[in-house]
Amino acid sequence: MPEYVKVAAGKFCWVELNTPDVEAGKRFYGGLLGWNLADMSMPSGSYAMASIAGKSVAGMMAQAPDQMKQGVPPNWLSYVAVDNVEASARKGAELGGTVVVPPMAMGPGKFSVLTDPAGAMFALWHAGQSMGPFLYGETGALGWNELYSSNVDLAAPFYAKLFGWKPEPSDMGDMKYTVFKAADDELVAGMMEKPPALAAVPSFWGVYFCVADTDKAAAHVKELGGRLLEDPMEIPGIGRFAPAADPQGATFSIIKFSR
Repeated sequence: MPEYVKVAAGKFCWVELNTPDVEAGKRFYGGLLGWNLADMSMPSGSYAMASIAGKSVAGMMAQAPDQMKQGVPPNWLSYVAVDNVEASARKGAELGGTVVVPPMAMGPGKFSVLTDPAGAMFALWHAGQSMGPFLYGETGALGWNELYSSNVDLAAPFYAKLFGWKPEPSDMGDMKYTVFKAADDELVAGMMEKPPALAAVPSFWGVYFCVADTDKAAAHVKELGGRLLEDPMEIPGIGRFAPAADPQGATFSIIKFSR
């Protein structure tokens, strides 16, 4: 991993695009979200760092050949900050998760990749020092992480025990939705059962990027070669969002929060 900001343990600290065409990813997300992109040399190959006004927002790298052979689609990987990667990976396995990439040193810290008991992939990260500002919740940056799970009854206690998150049911009308809160009561993420349309897709962590105008950004997605999975829609009291896919197939959402 390249340079990361030191974020409080138990909170999302990074997102990373794994794609078969990094140059195409740079053009698409740079055009859509106003990212400036710079290439870095890494032991595993080239890594593109995205930033806005000098603040880091995301990373991009070539998807691993073994992932593509296994039919894993291009994807966004979400990282959670922890105090000790080895201990957290071990605990994740004890709680029923699977360690996909064992803890290893990379750049200024350590990381590991796991799946939860329902199959959703995520990563752990720890850096011993602050590596600069990570922009969150601002236009063009990550604004929310949401778990689409095939088994929320397995997932909720897993994350509660691994990260100390507090799962709380949230009123979303007919849809059952859970919000996770950190120990300081800050909202960390959301969770919902996968809808029928995603029945064949493994559980996954979705990412939401903030935009100034959802409808204009949705039109821009199509102009840049991506596609909308659904038309923009309103979440009462939350904001207006639209799920989308980039030209290589990685899914994400855009959102304009109402507060």
